Amino acid sequence: MNSMSERVRARMAVVDFDGVYLGTIDRVEDGCIRLTRTDGSDNEGRGPIPLSSVETVEGDTVKLNVTAQASREAEGASVATSLVASERAQKPSTHFHVPDDVVTDRQLSDEQKRVALDTLEQDARQLSEATAEGMVGGERSNLDEVLDAKAKLGPKDDTGQPAEDRIHPIARAIQQHPFASLTLAVVAGIGFGMALRR
Repeated sequence: MNSMSERVRARMAVVDFDGVYLGTIDRVEDGCIRLTRTDGSDNEGRGPIPLSSVETVEGDTVKLNVTAQASREAEGASVATSLVASERAQKPSTHFHVPDDVVTDRQLSDEQKRVALDTLEQDARQLSEATAEGMVGGERSNLDEVLDAKAKLGPKDDTGQPAEDRIHPIARAIQQHPFASLTLAVVAGIGFGMALRR
């Protein structure tokens, strides 16, 4: 089953819990719905609507689990929460004790969790390299824990991409230019053979 962020998309209508039309979705970003400003609805000044407020998606309509009034009251809190979540994703070592905390955090979107875990992985790899070079600072690397957390989160779902976008660039070049690729392979083989003779 697709996550809510994959099911909610641009140009869908948004209604509140009571069925009151709130507007049309312009885009979904940072775990929030952004409404268009030109569809004639009363959404001027309306901030982002968190995806956690979505009750159901039926056809081209998104129904919220709150009323329009409750949604407006929660906007200030959701903007602050979104900013805090973004900060937590960008600087995870200052906000999370262990990598598993990133995976279980309910305020971060899956994409923000991936960003946070990528940052933690880079930090852990740099610490491992420093330790291997004898620059011990007293800290141990948590690379295994970070990789385990990334495995729990799972790979990024790219099923929405066209198949041709998932092909490695070299494989795509071979498919598009088979004769040139064969010529290059022959020349490379000859060069390698000559290098072995020396």
